[in-house]
Order: sequence, then C-alpha cells, then structure tokens
Amino acid sequence: MSAAPPHAVRALMKKCVILLAVTLVLFFNGKISPLAQEVGEYHIKAIFLLNLAHFVTWPAEKTMETEEPFIIGIYGPDPFGSILDQAVAGERIHNRPITIKRYSQLSEIVLRSCSLLFIHSSKLPEWEQLVQHLAGSPVLTVADSVGFPQQGGMVNLLKKGQTIQIQVNHDAVLKSGLSMSAKLLNLAHIVK
Repeated sequence: MSAAPPHAVRALMKKCVILLAVTLVLFFNGKISPLAQEVGEYHIKAIFLLNLAHFVTWPAEKTMETEEPFIIGIYGPDPFGSILDQAVAGERIHNRPITIKRYSQLSEIVLRSCSLLFIHSSKLPEWEQLVQHLAGSPVLTVADSVGFPQQGGMVNLLKKGQTIQIQVNHDAVLKSGLSMSAKLLNLAHIVK
C-alpha cells in the first residue's frame, strides 16, 4: 500500500481544520476560536452554507431521490473564491451531489435548479426584483449584510466582533415553502 501524495494529505488536513473550526463555532454559540480565525471568515461562512442545507427541508419535489445536482448559487461577486468549491467537493445534500453556480445577472438564475442562493451585498439594491423573480420558489436566500433579514432575506451570516451570528427570518423561510430544523432555529437569532 503506497502513501498518499503530499498534496492530498495537505488538502485533507485543511478540510479537517475547516470542519473542526466550524464545529467549534456551532457548538460554542458562534464564538470564533483562534483556530477558526486563522482559517478565515469566508472559510467559516462556506462551511456554514454547506451545513445550512443539511438543516433545511425543501418541498418533496426538491428532495426526491435524484442525481440532479443540489445547486448552491452565488449572485454577484464571489467572496469565497475556490473555498466553497473545496468545501463541497465530494459532499452530498439530500443524497444529491452539490454544484456551485455563479450568477452575475438576475436572468441567469434558473429557479427550478437553484436551491440555496448566496446574495453578495453589491446585489442587494436589486432586492425587490430578486424577490419578484424568486416568488413562489423554494430557494433559501442567504447573505452577510446588515439588515438582510429585515428586508425579507431568510438567513444572514453576520460577523459581529469575534462571532458569526446566524440571523433567520423564519416567516420568510415558511412563506417560501421551506422548513428549518429546531436545532438551527435554537442557534439562530430570529428576526421578524
């Protein structure tokens, strides 16, 4: 049996550090440990995006046994770079492979395929048009901008000092036909 190549070992170690950091964040009420600080804010937020999907239930047609990919979309400039691609490599959500799609224009977002949409702050001035575009579709909207849940966004990953606070607009989640695990809701700050 031959040893794994050094780059494969480094990649595995990096993924383990990221997962450990996220576990520490989740279990210590969002406190970012020194280890998590070394990993970086968008490393943590990438793992949060991945984990969010495990705590959300989509309507039956979105979670049926299928090989159709579970699409995590990024609308606007991508603050994650390759971090999110690395985080989801080989992972599955509701037994579906994960694909990351990047959108620069509203018209590119195909509603029947996108399940989770991260919205960059530069696209929030288009929020009203985005809401109309997403109306009636079970798409989990996520951002990291002050005031996002108050505007009708579903999940906000907001950095406050040494913590990442999960803010949830539960009414918006329910209105879209999605449901969230009580575990996630207990960790989150619920915003009306």
